[in-house]
Amino acid sequence: MEIEIDEMRDVLMGRLPPPIEVGVMTLYEVADAFFARICDITIEIQRAEREGAVSRGSRLYKFRTGELRTMAELTKAAATLGSRRLAAEQLKFEQETRGRESV
Repeated sequence: MEIEIDEMRDVLMGRLPPPIEVGVMTLYEVADAFFARICDITIEIQRAEREGAVSRGSRLYKFRTGELRTMAELTKAAATLGSRRLAAEQLKFEQETRGRESV
C-alpha cells in the first residue's frame, strides 16, 4: 500500500505521468480516482480494526491515521485545483464564444 500511495503522490506532484490523459480534466479525474482508492483502503483497514485484526498501535493503524489521511487531504486539494482549472477553461470558452457572437 505504501508503494501505491507513493506512486499516486508522484503523479499528483508531477513527478510521474498520469495514468490517463483527458486534457484539462486530467488532474480532476485522476485525483478523484485516487481519492476513491484511498477511501477503499481506509475502509479495509477500519474493517480489520473493528474485527480485531489490527490494533491501535500497529503499523497499519499508524499508516491509516498518518500517511493515508494526509494523502486523502492531498487528493482532495488536487481535485479542488482540477475543478478550478475546469471552471477557468469553461469561463474562457464562454468568453471566446460570446466574443465571436458579437462580431
